[in-house]
Formats: sequence, structure tokens, C-alpha cells
Amino acid sequence: MAELQADANHRTLAMRSQSPAQELKEAESLLRSHEKAEREINVTLQRVEWLSGEAKRLMSQQPAVCERLGKHQRTLNQAWEELKNEAKQRHTQLECALEELLFYNAAKELMKWMEDVQAKMATARQPQSVVEAESLLEVHKELQDEVPMRVSSIRRT
Repeated sequence: MAELQADANHRTLAMRSQSPAQELKEAESLLRSHEKAEREINVTLQRVEWLSGEAKRLMSQQPAVCERLGKHQRTLNQAWEELKNEAKQRHTQLECALEELLFYNAAKELMKWMEDVQAKMATARQPQSVVEAESLLEVHKELQDEVPMRVSSIRRT
């Protein structure tokens, strides 16, 4: 029981000490690592639940150890509840950080595209022929058609 309690306390402290990611790849990596840790926690939690059942069985059979064993069981269960809650909060924080970074990257990409379009429009000179005018109109139409696609991509993030 003491080993499981120490494990729960160690994992809880580790989760609390981790800072959120600043880059998209780091956020994705942290979320994957956390999901792996959650799976490990769930496996260990099954062992904790089994031990709790055994403790209850022993307490009903041996009243002399009831108080001491009950105290250990409550302490262990409290440590694991705290770990489960911390894991859930950390998962939520990591998902939020990932969503924020995805949005930031999409917005940055959109801003770069808008700057490029503005630069193209600012440097466009007056056409000197019909062919040149048609060519510039075609480029303008392509850019105009791209605007709704860019808007929808930013809305998806």
C-alpha cells in the first residue's frame, strides 16, 4: 500500500510541476505522453481497487487490524483520488494549450498570406495592354476565390 501511495504522490507532484507547451509539436508530444501516463494510472488503479477490496475483507475478518488497515486504505484512496483529479485537470490544460497553439499557427499563416496578397496588390502596376489586364484580373479572381477557403480554415481551428 505504501508503494502505491508513494507512486500516486510522485505522479501528482510531477503533473503539477510541468509547464504548458510553447510550440505545437511540444504540445502534441506532451498530450501523447500524458495520455500514456493516464493509461498507466488506470492499470495501477485496478490494483488499488483490488487492494481496497482485500483491505475490507481483512477488516471484516480481523477486527484487531481494522483501525490501522482502514487508515492506510483511506490514505491510499485519497492519494489516488487526488492523482485522478490532477490527471484530469492536466489533460484539460494540455488540450486547451494544443487548441490555442493550433489557432495561433493558423492565424499566423493567415496573416502571412494576407500580407503577401497586400504586397502583390500594392506592387501591381497599371496594365499596358488588354492581355496584361486580363492576366491581372485572373490573378485577382484567384486571390478572391481563395479568401473564403482561408476564412473557413481559420474557423475550423
